[in-house]
Amino acid sequence: MQTIQSNSWIRQRWDNNNAKSVNNLLKVTTDWKQLPTRSLMDNVYDVMHVQYGDARRAWYGHGNFSLAAAFESHRVSYNTWLAAGDDRKAALFRRFLADTGRRHTADTVVSLDGVTTVPATPCIARKPGQRTRVKHAITSSCD
Repeated sequence: MQTIQSNSWIRQRWDNNNAKSVNNLLKVTTDWKQLPTRSLMDNVYDVMHVQYGDARRAWYGHGNFSLAAAFESHRVSYNTWLAAGDDRKAALFRRFLADTGRRHTADTVVSLDGVTTVPATPCIARKPGQRTRVKHAITSSCD
């Protein structure tokens, strides 16, 4: 299994909302009690195992979740999944996890859910001849 550090997609997409969600899930799992480190690690492993299972079920089209549009190329039919051996399943899933999901060209920007695509603007809009100035530079006024 891959770790969070080796998976570039997780590093890019992880934010405080994800951390709060998992923190709440762990607190509910432990019944809001402080537990020894070993018990905490067992609970973290169990939560991770369930989330990997949900990702696999979305991947082959079963369960409550579905793949985002950027990851549709990794979809596997349920019959293919059943017929594949353990090594093949692991290789396909590793390839799926390694994908960053970036499919847009340089001239468009795609929303996080993959539904909306808009033209990208070149840097910051500026008036012709406008130059940047250091923020702490003194400006003089014409009196």
